[in-house]
Order: sequence, then C-alpha cells, then structure tokens
Amino acid sequence: MPEIQSLFENIEVKKALIIDDAFDEVPRALDLLPDVQEWSFFFQDLAPEDHEFLQEVFPKYEGTDAGDLQNSDEFVAALWKNRERRPAIFDPLFERYIRENAFEIQKLDDLSTQLVSFGLTCERSGREFIEKALIADIIFIDLFLGTMQTEDAIRLSINGLGMTLRGRVGRPPIIVLMSGSTRLNLRREEFRDGAGVPESMFRVFRKESISIPGKLQRMLSRLANHYSDSLKLVGFLKAWLSGIENARSRTEKLIRTLDLSDYAQITDLLLTEEGALTGSYLVDVFDRVFQHELERDTTIIDSAVELNRVNWNYYPPPHIGGSRNLQNLVYSSIFQNPNRLKLPGSVGGQITFGDIIYWKNQEIDPAEIDGPLKGLAKENIFVVMTPACDLQRETGTKRVLLLVGSMKELKPTDWKYEETPIRTPIIKLNESTYWIKWDLKHVEAISREQIEKYLQEGGPTKVVARLRESSAFELQQKLLANIGRIGLIVPMPATFPVQVEVYYPEVAGTGRQLSVSSLGVDPGVCYVGQNGQKEMRLTMSEDACEEICERIQDVEPTLVHPSFREKLKALKENGDLLIALERGVRIPAVVGGPFREILQMDPGTPGFQAKQIAWTTRINISLSGIQLKQKGIVIAVREEPAAIAGDDRSSPNPNSENS
Repeated sequence: MPEIQSLFENIEVKKALIIDDAFDEVPRALDLLPDVQEWSFFFQDLAPEDHEFLQEVFPKYEGTDAGDLQNSDEFVAALWKNRERRPAIFDPLFERYIRENAFEIQKLDDLSTQLVSFGLTCERSGREFIEKALIADIIFIDLFLGTMQTEDAIRLSINGLGMTLRGRVGRPPIIVLMSGSTRLNLRREEFRDGAGVPESMFRVFRKESISIPGKLQRMLSRLANHYSDSLKLVGFLKAWLSGIENARSRTEKLIRTLDLSDYAQITDLLLTEEGALTGSYLVDVFDRVFQHELERDTTIIDSAVELNRVNWNYYPPPHIGGSRNLQNLVYSSIFQNPNRLKLPGSVGGQITFGDIIYWKNQEIDPAEIDGPLKGLAKENIFVVMTPACDLQRETGTKRVLLLVGSMKELKPTDWKYEETPIRTPIIKLNESTYWIKWDLKHVEAISREQIEKYLQEGGPTKVVARLRESSAFELQQKLLANIGRIGLIVPMPATFPVQVEVYYPEVAGTGRQLSVSSLGVDPGVCYVGQNGQKEMRLTMSEDACEEICERIQDVEPTLVHPSFREKLKALKENGDLLIALERGVRIPAVVGGPFREILQMDPGTPGFQAKQIAWTTRINISLSGIQLKQKGIVIAVREEPAAIAGDDRSSPNPNSENS
C-alpha cells in the first residue's frame, strides 16, 4: 500500500472535494463578461425567427434591454441550455468559455486522478459547494470562483468556505487554495483569515504544479503526517474562543451586581485615600476578574494538556518561511496596549509604576536641558520604579525613582535569554523595533515637580509605553536585590528575515548560483532562541525547499567539480536534503570567515552528511583546495536590508550584513 494512502487511512481522511467554477453546469453572466464583441455580433445577427425562439425560451426577452439581457444569469442559462437547438448563433457566443473551461478541467482531471490514486474518493463542485464541503475531509478550492478574477469572485470563495467551516469547528477539513494567478500568495492571508482557516491545515498550490511529479503527494503527506497535531491546535483554539465567551458572560454577571452606590463606596473608602481614579482602577480589577474566569474554564485547560503531548521534534516546514511576527507576541505580553496610556495612574498624576519615559524626539540635546537628566545620552530611556501606591498618595514619596537604560537596535544576535545584561527584549518606537539594556547602577531620583515639568507639553520627555505589572515587578526586584524575582513566561523566539542564495562548485572551483525563484518571492527566516549567541535556525518555505532540490536535480554532473560529483549523485538519489531543509538548518549566529560549517543537521535525518553543506555571508564564492573536498552545496545567508518593526519591515540596522 502506498505510504500516503496508509497515512490517510490512519487519520480517517477519505473524501476529497475539488471546487472550481469550471465544474458549473451552467455559466453565469459574469463568465461571459470578456465576450463583448461576441455579444454585439449575437444581437446584430439575430433573424426574426431567432427572436421568436428567444421569446420562447426566455419569456422576459421582449421588452428587455440588450445590456440587461447579457447581465442576466437567467438569460445566459436559457441560452446555454438551448444552445444545441441554435448552434449557429449560440456557439460563437460560448466558444471562448467552452475552450477555457475545457483547459481548466483537463488540469483538474489530473488532480482528481492523483487524489484517487492516494486512496481518496473525489467529488467535484462548482460555485454551489457548501453541501458537499460539509462532509469533505480535504477541500481544493479555486481562489477565484468565476471566469473574471474579480473581488466578487474571491469573496464568493471566502464567504462560502467560511460558512462551511463555521459548521465544522471541531474537525475542520484540510484546505488547499488553488489558482493559476500570480496573486495566489499575495491573497493567501486574506483568504485564510476571511474564511477562518487554521494555518496548520492550510496550503496554497498553483495549478501549474499539479503536473509536477510527486509535488502534490509531498504536500499532502506533510499535512497528513501532522493532521492529528493540527486537530489538537484546532481543539485548543475552539476551547479558548468558547472559554472567552463564557468568561465574558460570568465576568459581566459579576459586574452587574455592583450598583452606583458600590462604586461610590469604593471611591470614597479606598480610591480617594489612595489618590487613584475610579476608571483606571476598575479597568485593572476587571482585567484580573476576567483572567480568573478564563482560567476557570476546564475545557481550555484540558485542551492545553493535549498540546503538552505533541512531539515538537518533527514539526512540518513552514509554508511561507516562518512567522515574521513572533516579536509582536512578545511585545504584547510585556507591554500594555498604548491606548491604555490614556488612563492616568493617579489623580492629577502623569506617571505610574512601570511607565517608560523617553525623549520626545531625537533632535533634543540632553546636554542643553535643565535638571537631573541634564547631560544624559540620546539613547537613554527611563522606567518608573516607584511603587504605584506611593505615586498615588499625596503623602507618598517625594521623589520618583527612575531606572536608566540604553536603547539598542534589535538585530538577530541581540535576542538573548541570559540573566545579564538586564534587558527588556523588545520595545517599539517610531515604527522601529529596539531592545533596552538596563543599568542597575544608574538610578535617578527626581522630584515630582521636576518629572511633571519634564512631561508637560513643552518638556523634553514623554511616556511612550507602560510595562505590564509582572515585567515591571521583575525589574524592580532586580534593582532592589537580585533575589526573589517574579517568575515570568520565557519570551518566545524572535524571527528575522534573511536573504538566502544557494551555490554549487563548478569545474573551475567557483561557486555557481542556483536559480531559485521562490527565494526571491519568499526569502528565508531565522529563528533566534535561548542559544542565540551561538546559533540560529534558518527556515525556508515549502516551495523554496522543493525548488532548491529540483534545481539540484537539474545540475549536470559534468558541470560540477570532480570532488562534488559523488555527493551530487547522493543528493539526487535520496530525499535527505529536502528533509533537512524542511526541518530547519542550524547556522552560526556570528560570521567568522568566509565559511562556517552548519553546526548540526537534525540527527533524525537518515544518512545525511552535514559536510555536504556549508554556509557563508559572502557572495562571488571561490572554492579551492580543502574547501572543495569538504563542501558541496553552499547556502549563503545574509540579513535582509529591512528587518521587522511591528507589522512593517523597517530595519534596526540597514547596513548590517551579518547573519
């Protein structure tokens, strides 16, 4: 039994559905929109008996304007169903539509044949697909459900599939988005998010790739191998969404029990004494109540336990090179949303515990300002370490304690997990991304009057962010004593886009670049984790990994250096390189010369020789001597000119060429 057929049987995936407007039994008016000239000839060439015939098959024909007729789905359907009765006048009108449909169906027939060979039953559907989609395990759907590639054609795909998935929250089907359009990758996220498709069960596939031997099978094998784990992720998301609604309902019920008199008593007996504001206080309290109710949901906890059982050593390759936005999750977990800054921490106060203070603009010269901050550097940034209660009370502290740090541009090698230096791993300012190095020996104590003067409209500084309480507490504990720190969730790995080029040694000993178009469309991404000082993990998209191996298959042995020919033969005869690339390539974090060995390929890769691949940050590679004996395929990795800042790709260090 073929391996993929066995995989599908093990996960009980049996039914495939191909959705394409080419399968519609009757065309619609929009499908004939390009045929302007044919419509004109059609109406011009009608004989009296043809008018009578059209009146017969479409009673509304007489008295309806020609433009309205050609925009009418009912009129087009009437012509289509009766075209064999008047082929002389109807065939020219439908000629292009029939020809293009036949071409599309030929490709889809190939797809259907392959799916059946994988042990699946295969159904087909046109634009009315919801009933069949509700029982399908794998759905191939065209991006544009219509001859014209319009926004309406995309919305039809998105809305129809979204309606299907809402009825299958517990066990959604595998979704493969197809198109022959070059806009397929550009619209994938819009389609995924609009239809509510889980990323782990979603792929895009160009129709031209259907005929490439083995490509469809490899893609489906990956999805099938990880199908059970994907269902656990789906289950967790379902439980989380349901838990949010239940927690919201319970929190709302608790809040409804409070009357205006309760709020008045809270304000009078507690907040007035503390100098705190009612609205600011209630947002903090209700946040915690909601979190408590969310944690109460046993379905979320049980689904999280299931995720604990997933073996993450054999994860699938990222479809698009890896997420470029993990830093956003880290940022959100460390800082409150900037909109929260509108709520002051105390009556008449401009700051609260954990507020980050920075210069209003980089044109300010600290040497020219008055007061305690005079003479500091432009890269200096400050965090308020005075307890919130002391800032709120009128009888509280006379001076505000500021811990001083330095802003640093965030680069791949800066993402570290060591205890020193004391750091905040990420902060976003002015559409750029930085990290903060805190100096526990540099503390400023500033009077309330002075800090308010600094922060007033004409002052040199402003509050730019507010740390979440746990993050601020950790800094405070480290400042006061390096013991009793609050335990925090370890920040997620960071991701940095990189440019990737692949070379092989020519006969003359120079590096010959492989033409890998996928790397131009979707460059690689480097993950940086706790071992970030020593190594990073390079990931590339499925298409890039596939294309690298395809281009290697195309290399003629006579064109490569003799020392590489046996290695080239080995690479062509087994799939080890593809597996190694898909699992991610470990590369050194710092460049030390023209070549650095890959630190370690995945030990689970059977028979793969790490010395077949090296990496470098140099281009125009020249190989000779011992390098030729040790190296084969060379992966050149360079930091992209633009790194990530928020959702944009602005660069913290545009001149850096280190990977």
